[in-house]
This record gives sequence, structure tokens and C-alpha cells, in this order.
Amino acid sequence: MKALVFDSSTLISIATNNLLWTLPLLKEKFGGEFYITESVKVELINVPLKSRRFKLEAMQLLSMIADGTIKIYKSSELENKANRVLGLINNIYSASGNYITIVQKAEVEALVLSAMLDCVFAVDERTIRLFMEDYKSLHNVFSERLHTEIKVNESNLALIGREVHKVPIIRSVELMTMAYKLGLMQQYLDPRESKIANIDLKKTLLEGLLWGLRLRGCSVSTDEIDEIMLLHGF
Repeated sequence: MKALVFDSSTLISIATNNLLWTLPLLKEKFGGEFYITESVKVELINVPLKSRRFKLEAMQLLSMIADGTIKIYKSSELENKANRVLGLINNIYSASGNYITIVQKAEVEALVLSAMLDCVFAVDERTIRLFMEDYKSLHNVFSERLHTEIKVNESNLALIGREVHKVPIIRSVELMTMAYKLGLMQQYLDPRESKIANIDLKKTLLEGLLWGLRLRGCSVSTDEIDEIMLLHGF
């Protein structure tokens, strides 16, 4: 199945940068489905609707779910498998005899669904991404942060490998850079604007896009931003 599964973190980064309007356009270009899980829906919709913060973003996301741009994937198989994987991941790293909780149910559900559908996982949250891409790097992060020896439960690590194969991961930075490359942001490139502000519109747009996402939730380094800018000729 051609699909993209979103974690809460990626959609929050996109929403708080006022870029949700790009998703229907990206989906059309993509030619597949955009999915979230029930737990991700709770984080994005149910929780913020009960508070003042992110209520507007929740309403915007609710509209996208209602019109089918984003679909909610539900299944007992997904829930059962996600609960198993959640327990395994949170019993991998230990310090002073205590296991370190590193992930929450929503992001694990999204990860497991990505594996089930054999598709791309969109996640901005750094911890789960580091764990999936290089668990040893995450080990080093915990060791430096906690200033103590971190042990790894190799048995649980092996079980996770059987439950969830390595899925391709992207962030809001890659998604929005793709929207930029596909010309979906032409509205910000009106030549009259450069006369008003005396700027290189394309460079300023891409730079503003990348830094806006970084400052509002996406885990991306300055070096990565510089690399993306260089790849686009800036």
C-alpha cells in the first residue's frame, strides 16, 4: 500500500507553521493515503480541544480528517502489536537498575502501523527516530545526559527487530522541502515582494521554512539546514 503514516510531532510542526494547507496538495502529488492512528488523533484533536493551547490547530486538523485528507487507521491487530512494542522499547535502556521510558503509545502506534503497511513514517520527535536509526547513538545520549552507565537489554532489542522491521523515516523538514521543490509555495514568490523587501525570495522562503520548522518542533540540526540550502543552490 502506498501510504504515509504521521506521528503527532510532524503534524504539530506543520500546523504551528501554518502549513497544513500543503497537505492536500502533497497528497495529490503523492498518490497514496495519509494515515494517523487513534492515539495520535487523541493527541492532536481530543487533548488540545479541551485546552486553550493548539485549539485552533486542532480544529484545522479536524477539518482535514473530516474531508478525508488524513484518515484514521484502526485495528485490533495494530493496538495489540503496538502495546507489545511499547513495552519492549521502554525496557531497553536502564540506569541504576531502572528502565528509562523513552516513547509514548501514540508514536509507537504510528511506527507499528508504518511497518504493517510497509510505508514511510513521518516523525519529528528525536528520540524514537534515533532509536530506530541508530540505537547506539541514543545510548550515548542517555549516558552523557544522565552521567551514568546505561545498560541495553539485548534480548528485548532482538524482539523489537522481529516485531517492527526498519521503516523509512522522514520529518516535516523533508516534507515541506518537497512541497517547496514541487512548486506548491509559489504564492510566496511574487516578484513584487522582492521589490518591497529587497530579498532573494526563493532563498529566503526555503531558509524561513527550515528554521520555522526547527524552532517549532522539528529536530533538525544547523548542519542539516545548511546542507539542504546548499543542495538547492544557496
